[in-house]
Amino acid sequence: WLDGARAIRHRYPRPDHRITLAASAEVAAFAASSGLFDEVIAVDRRRLGSDAPYRRALWRQIAGLQAAVAVNPTFSRALMGDELIHASAAPERIG
Repeated sequence: WLDGARAIRHRYPRPDHRITLAASAEVAAFAASSGLFDEVIAVDRRRLGSDAPYRRALWRQIAGLQAAVAVNPTFSRALMGDELIHASAAPERIG
């Protein structure tokens, strides 16, 4: 996925663009260490599915980014990814 992340960073370069990655908590630190993202939001997938207040807080955090573009680059669609894209309310959504 690093090649995909590099391609996204190339398409949306600094300083004109800010990239925030919402990633599972298991890989968030690794993703942050790549230097490709301006911010990484660690998502606890287990809580996302079972903890409604956590889920609502995450959706508010994502919506608060006020993203112009939301990208879901995964090949196999996961409910979490689609929900995050929807929560972003970005005018342009790529998935």
